[in-house]
Amino acid sequence: MPIGYLTGGDRRQQVSRGLARAFLAGVWNTTATGPTKAVVINKNGRLATGPAPAAPVSAQAQTVSRLRAALHKQRIDNHRQDAAIQRLQREVRAGG
Repeated sequence: MPIGYLTGGDRRQQVSRGLARAFLAGVWNTTATGPTKAVVINKNGRLATGPAPAAPVSAQAQTVSRLRAALHKQRIDNHRQDAAIQRLQREVRAGG
């Protein structure tokens, strides 16, 4: 019993239960826009969606590097502000 048909060009193929393999045209090297989910295949060969895959390690490394640089800048700013606060506290104690 057919469950659908695949068409492409001038060919039409019946899709039946127990289909051993299938091919999707037009998806390789195509970027999906908007929120995405990964398509996964379970041990029984059924398709499902799962969480989107993690960013590549190189992208994660770039993010970590950028965050470390921002943290370093914040530490320098904090040190500068601490010194200014201490100077102002000394001035207040000295009367002005």
